[in-house]
Amino acid sequence: MKKNKKLTVQTGLIISVMSLLMILAICFITSYGSRQIFLETNNMALERNLERYRYLHMNEQVADRVLNEWQLNQDAINDLTIENDEIYSGYVRGFLSVSSLLSVIDSDMLESSSGEDRIFLLRAMYDAAAARFDEERKENGYDSIYCVDVSDPNNIVLLMESSRQSEMTGERGLGTVQGVDAKLYSRAFEAFETEGSKAADETFFQQLHVRDYDTFYYMAYKPIIVDGAIKYILAIECDWSDFARILNRNLMQVLLLGVAVMLVTSGLIMLFIFRKAVKPLVEVNDGVREYIESKDSDAAVRRMSGIKARNEVGRLADSFSEMSTEIDRYTKEVRQLTGEKERAEAELNLAARIQSSMLPTEFPVRPELTLFASMDPAKEVGGDFYDFFFIDEEHLGLVIADVSGKGVPAALFMMMSKILLKNHAMTGLSPAEVLNRTNLGICENNRNNMFVTVWFGVLDIATGHVTAANAGHEYPMIRKPDGTFEIMKDRHGFVLGALRRKRYTEYEFDIEPGGTLFVYTDGAAEATDRDNRLFGTERMLGALNLEPAASPEVLLGNMKSAIDGFVGEAPQFDDLTMLCIKYNGKKEEER
Repeated sequence: MKKNKKLTVQTGLIISVMSLLMILAICFITSYGSRQIFLETNNMALERNLERYRYLHMNEQVADRVLNEWQLNQDAINDLTIENDEIYSGYVRGFLSVSSLLSVIDSDMLESSSGEDRIFLLRAMYDAAAARFDEERKENGYDSIYCVDVSDPNNIVLLMESSRQSEMTGERGLGTVQGVDAKLYSRAFEAFETEGSKAADETFFQQLHVRDYDTFYYMAYKPIIVDGAIKYILAIECDWSDFARILNRNLMQVLLLGVAVMLVTSGLIMLFIFRKAVKPLVEVNDGVREYIESKDSDAAVRRMSGIKARNEVGRLADSFSEMSTEIDRYTKEVRQLTGEKERAEAELNLAARIQSSMLPTEFPVRPELTLFASMDPAKEVGGDFYDFFFIDEEHLGLVIADVSGKGVPAALFMMMSKILLKNHAMTGLSPAEVLNRTNLGICENNRNNMFVTVWFGVLDIATGHVTAANAGHEYPMIRKPDGTFEIMKDRHGFVLGALRRKRYTEYEFDIEPGGTLFVYTDGAAEATDRDNRLFGTERMLGALNLEPAASPEVLLGNMKSAIDGFVGEAPQFDDLTMLCIKYNGKKEEER
């Protein structure tokens, strides 16, 4: 249960982290996108109003004349005392009633007026313009609307003053506004110089910082062209704090909505993953644990069949069901094979003991001779064999043989060959005739076409004379008294069991008193190391000649040590069988 909770918590943490990252990404994208959309929307509105103000309220030619008059008569206009408020109000209302504030003012009207009438007219125009632009400012939430004379960028003609401008100028009317950096308008000048009259159709946007009040404004401005040149710049300012407040409010609404949607979506995703992945995985885990404890594949299959998920988890459950069934089947097969292997090993061990019992291990103790032999099979049982037996009191039969193949078949063939050979030898037949009859016996029922190489000799104990026959076996090695071992290349016949009508011949030689005879199977000469190099007869002679006068047991031990050292870690390729006899001769009194 704790593991199941842990998996659920881990899944929840992963989903939470992913959701948090997605929320942050959405916040960033939403923030950037909302800001851009908000700015573009407000820029469009500012640009539209700038264009409307320029053509509706400020006909370029007339505006140029009136603005010049305002600048020239600034002090007089501000100091004018209104004696007849009713007449003055009538002028102002008249200017406000027309669609364009300045279209009713032409050069003739200004030229025909002089003195106080001219100032009175300009003052009425100014107040009408101020009232109209005050309506525009309040309606759109602007902070101020003004014009800049490019010939004197610090001389800003106030079309509508805000509270900030009133504090800056200290007066209600026209005048130079201090604290506004003229460089803010350089973009309009540069654009006009590089693109000519096209700049008249462009609107520029910029954030404005008033240092004296440490206040930020957002400004839109557009040039006014008079006689093909920029004469004025019409500008609208918005308080950036209000502007940012609206932007942040909109952004926060979008973010809160996005976070809410993301949280709901994450919860739904987590619920979906829990139902479709976590819960089925927990069921699979419980089924696996139950199978580990009970080893009951039927119960595991029933448990997995209850998982209805149609996804990778469902396929995992199906795969586990198949796996548990296969494991049970494989376990039964392994148990069966293990039992069979154990029976086979027991049978092989029994066969090895039987084969070992077939080889003589009690060596004759006589003053005339010393004999020792050994057989090391490559597998549990082998095909090599040696034998020695007294045919009578004065004749000793010596046998060394190598059956083709290895393992149980070779061992069975070896025992048959050994029995046939000894039975014929014990009748007193010559070595050649023994091989002839043994060959006939083997060929009668040799359906598997197996064969055996044999060296068989009969030693006359009284004289050391040996009569021997060789059926395809290795050359013997012999040592004369006070000499070293040498290879004796005897007459070879064909192997036993291959040709039914094959006749074998024999040969004779003497072992002088103090001499030694060594016979062996090909497992000695053909022993290989890891590089597949053969041990060979030269190394065999070297091993025997380390102590050539030693006893047969020592000689065989030296040979085995030399072969093992040469082979190293390479596996034993063939059976290794050796027989060695040292002839001491009879004492004079025995003769």
